[in-house]
This record gives sequence, structure tokens and C-alpha cells, in this order.
Amino acid sequence: SVQCAEQDLHSGVLGGVVHEAMTDLIHLMASLVEPGTGKILVDGIMEDVDPVTEEERKLYESIEFDLEEMKESCKVKTISDKLLSDDKVSVL
Repeated sequence: SVQCAEQDLHSGVLGGVVHEAMTDLIHLMASLVEPGTGKILVDGIMEDVDPVTEEERKLYESIEFDLEEMKESCKVKTISDKLLSDDKVSVL
């Protein structure tokens, strides 16, 4: 739990005086993922995830999938025009 006080505090009155739970929580959440790659930084979280096999990779390569359509569907095309990967297989 992230807590700064027993009651809601008005930042216009107490801003800069006490820790703000929201900013502390944002900092905590940002530390869980590598910026730009989306790689999860929690130790051990991927230990139970098997790597993609060559057979699976070939299956993903054969799937008809358009990264540009994905960007438009996610509504990121006009903002950053980026997904976490430019590789269709990685996205799938």
C-alpha cells in the first residue's frame, strides 16, 4: 500500500510539505518496466515462461498481421507511431 496521510490532502495547501502518494506510486510503477522496451524488470517473473520455439516462430511468421493496422487500431499512430517492437513475431 502507498499512503502519505490518514486523510486526503489538498496539494495547493500542502504541496511540497508531505510525500504525495500518487507521485510515489507512479515512481514505483515506473521502476517495474524498462522504458522504451516494455521489458518487465521484476526479478524472476519470466522464469516460468518458455522461450518461443522455432516451430512457434514459423507459425507466427505465417500469420497475416499488419503492424501499421495495429498502430491505428491502438490509436497510437498519430501520437508516437510506435509499438514496443517493429517485429511482427515479437508483437504476436
